[in-house]
Amino acid sequence: MSEAGKLVLGFVGVVIGLAGGFVALVFVMQRTGGVLFDRPAVLVAVALGLVGGGAALMGYLSLTVVEYIERRKKRAARKKKQRGKK
Repeated sequence: MSEAGKLVLGFVGVVIGLAGGFVALVFVMQRTGGVLFDRPAVLVAVALGLVGGGAALMGYLSLTVVEYIERRKKRAARKKKQRGKK
């Protein structure tokens, strides 16, 4: 996969993580009944943790999957090349 493809895939993973983080934040706010709005510092900490953590995790996972696929392709190509020499 080209570097541009990796960049796009990483960006898509981050966007999906952001969306997932916002959904998690909405669920937390619903479950607590909006109590987090009482203290803005707690709200900011929870929001950054859920949204930023989700974005970072999904971006990392998407790039890890790409790396795994590329490793498998290289290994398969080496095995094919070795079979041809025998």
